[in-house]
Order: sequence, then C-alpha cells, then structure tokens
Amino acid sequence: MKMRKRRTKKRKNILDKNRSHQLKTEQAQILSYRKKAPYIKKILHSRGLQFTFLDFLDSYEAEFSKLIDEYLASRPTLIGIYETDDEGFKSTDWARFGGAADWQQVFYNCDDDTQETYGREAKRTNAQGCLVTLRDSNGGIHTMVRICRDMKCAFQHKEFKYALKIPVLLHEIGHVIDIEERINFDPEKETCRILDAEVFANHYTLEQCVQRGYRQSFKLWLDLWREYVDVKDYRSKVSRRTLEKAPLETDIIDWTPLFLQEPTEDELEMIGESGIRALRGD
Repeated sequence: MKMRKRRTKKRKNILDKNRSHQLKTEQAQILSYRKKAPYIKKILHSRGLQFTFLDFLDSYEAEFSKLIDEYLASRPTLIGIYETDDEGFKSTDWARFGGAADWQQVFYNCDDDTQETYGREAKRTNAQGCLVTLRDSNGGIHTMVRICRDMKCAFQHKEFKYALKIPVLLHEIGHVIDIEERINFDPEKETCRILDAEVFANHYTLEQCVQRGYRQSFKLWLDLWREYVDVKDYRSKVSRRTLEKAPLETDIIDWTPLFLQEPTEDELEMIGESGIRALRGD
C-alpha cells in the first residue's frame, strides 16, 4: 500500500512538473506575441490587410468577454452567461444565475433514437458548456449559458484555454438562437430534433469563427468533432453532418505566411527602433 502511494505521488509530481514547464513555455510564447503585435499589425495594415482579430496577436480572453457583452445585449431570452466551477455547473438554484427560485427548467424530448445517449458525459472532450432553458411563472421562456471555468485541455495558459472556450460559448449561443426562432427546439411542446440542433449549433460556431477571424478556435472545434466520427452514439452522426458542410480553414486569415516576407526598409523605418528590437525578440 505504501509503495503504491509513493508511486502515485511520484507520478503526480512528474505531471505537476510537466505542467509547470508547459505553462512557462506557453507564457513565453504569449509574451513574445504581445511584444511584437503592435508592430506586426502596423506592417500588415500598411500592406493592405484588413482584419478584426488575429490569432494570439489579439487576446482570446478579451474577445470572450466582448462576446458575452454582445450576446447579452442582443439575445432577448438570454439572462446570463457564466463561467462556473463544477458545483455551479450542476446547480439548479436559478436565482443564483439571474432567474427566480420558482422558475422551472424545461427538459426536451428528442424525436429520434438519441434519447438514451444525448447528454452523456463526453469522455473524449473537456469542452464543457451547457444551455439551460427556463420557464417563469407566467410561461415566459428564458435561456442561460454555463461554461466550465477550469476547462481541462491540452493547454495550461489561460489564453490558449480561452481559444477553446470561445467555440464552446458560440455553440451554446447557437442553441439560444435555435430556441428563440423555434428552428429545432420547441420549448412550449418541450420537444427537439437534437441531431439537427447540434449540427445547426456547430455550423453557427464555425461560421462565426470564420467571420470574426478566430482561426485557432475554428481549428480546435473542428478537430474536436473529427474525433467523434466513429464513436458509438449520436455524436458520430452529428460529426459527419457537421464536417460535410463545414467552412474551410482557408476561409480565415492566417497572418503568419503574410509576415514571412521580410519587412522593407520603409516598413522598418515606420515601426522604428523599438519595433525592430521587438521583431528580433530582444
């Protein structure tokens, strides 16, 4: 027993050490991006490139916050978007999330063979997000999004984690739109076409990533659904239908190849000595 505990502790120490090393590596990458960002953007602008967001030159964490403000202002049923811990993720205390204690959660009946597997905890992904539909005492419909705050994934730095949280958020917003427009969800009848709803939310996510320039988020979400092609539940069908009509990665601006061209003398003069040092990594 003692030997087993020692082995467990040793494995934990090794994992902790590896995570710490990975975090330092990712922190150095982000810091390098941030130092170079204003000068790279200035040069790309001078070359005629128009963009709203560039991978890691801009902040995915800041963009996540902007999306929350945007959707809370634009979606009429949406009462809140919350990053929460495991306990909050499962809580039914609706007053805690901007509702009222007497509000009732709407549970949907699927109209196909997915009932048994829909909602099953996905063991192959830690992209944890959920949408809750609520009915108030007057019969009004409200929606709420919860996203796991400590999203476990292959990354350690929060900036990389937010690159994954953004498509998780967009997917749930796709469901909000679906419910409000009664496309695949009918909250009055408490029914849904869940396969169609999941495909709709996935395509909304990918299309928004393309429109907004979230290249890393696009890749992470598409790769996640590629993993589900051969699983033995409803996600396989969703995956195949999602991938059939998914936008292309090439639809999103990738600034890195555009910057492989060495800055001209005029561009170097434009960014000045501080910019030259930043691009050199000094």
